[in-house]
Amino acid sequence: MDSSSHKRYHLHEWDTKDLLDKYFSGSSEKNMIDDAVKFPIEQIYKVAGLGQITGDCLLDISTGPAIHHLLPIFESFKRIIILEFSDLCVNELEKWKSKEPDCIDWTHALSIMAELQGASFKGKDIENTLRRKISLILKCDFTKENVTDPVVLPKVDCVLSESKFHVLTSDEKSIKDDVREAGFTIEHMEVVESKIPNDTIDCEHIWLIKAIKVSDVVV
Repeated sequence: MDSSSHKRYHLHEWDTKDLLDKYFSGSSEKNMIDDAVKFPIEQIYKVAGLGQITGDCLLDISTGPAIHHLLPIFESFKRIIILEFSDLCVNELEKWKSKEPDCIDWTHALSIMAELQGASFKGKDIENTLRRKISLILKCDFTKENVTDPVVLPKVDCVLSESKFHVLTSDEKSIKDDVREAGFTIEHMEVVESKIPNDTIDCEHIWLIKAIKVSDVVV
């Protein structure tokens, strides 16, 4: 692909519906669903579900207007704040939250949760409860001192960042070192090879890191 056709996620306008349909919807290719939807749901459920991580407020900073990664963890928090880099993604999430007719259908993600929870699964009630718990959907800009200016974010108990599109060019040791230098202790790390062809997304591995903040780092 000509590099001139590439778009910057936080700078350019792009079709959010096309993104969801291609990478996150029930009509996506199986390998895409496995990597982009099933893997994060299963891994987050394993390390954070069933009350393993709890608190008052969860902050989600993920790429794209998706909510599947929140399904395994949201019930352990009273409220959720979502940050997005794009107005288009904010609008797409607001459409889902308001149950507008053309919002994405997350039935396939709910089915994955049903497999994990078994008889205790509550179906569509889970999705509606998630909608109610989301208190804010805000655009953020990390070039600003206050990334959500003029809104001042409260302190939160957990930060979740899930994305099929994070670009990490480091090896496993370098990533571990970076996380620790940022003041975190790594409790769990999962690394698997991506099933998605590299001509679709240049991504060789998928990572999940569960880390606990143990010290503040002075910049």
